Amino acid sequence: MNVRRIRADEGLAYREVRLRALQGAPTAYFATYEDEAPRPDEVWHELAQQGAYAMELATFVVDRGNGDLAGTVFTRVNVDPPHDAYVGAMWLDEGLRGQGWGEALLDAPARPVRPPPSSGWRTTTPARSDSTGASAMSLRA
Repeated sequence: MNVRRIRADEGLAYREVRLRALQGAPTAYFATYEDEAPRPDEVWHELAQQGAYAMELATFVVDRGNGDLAGTVFTRVNVDPPHDAYVGAMWLDEGLRGQGWGEALLDAPARPVRPPPSSGWRTTTPARSDSTGASAMSLRA
């Protein structure tokens, strides 16, 4: 198992982990399961491609090694100064919590960011969020 940037061909795997996240922590996201479940496969493939290749945004995943993704985090860095960076949409399967995988997800976005964010990382969580994962992420950032 490892943390890495999503691959462009993982749209359907990303769909599965995102929908599990929306069901497991419905108040931690701006979207809902009902909003995202009906999206066509092409949308999920496009999201994976953006998360894999875009300069200003990235999606990182916990990969169980068998095609099953067990967690995600989304990051965005402004390409113009002051290069503010945002972290959001973090989720981790319950069975992996408390084992360091959440921290590994939070650390992953900082590795490829050049230049580093001048004002540090900021979190984006909905005002209605009561998710413990979102709260922990806010404390860390």
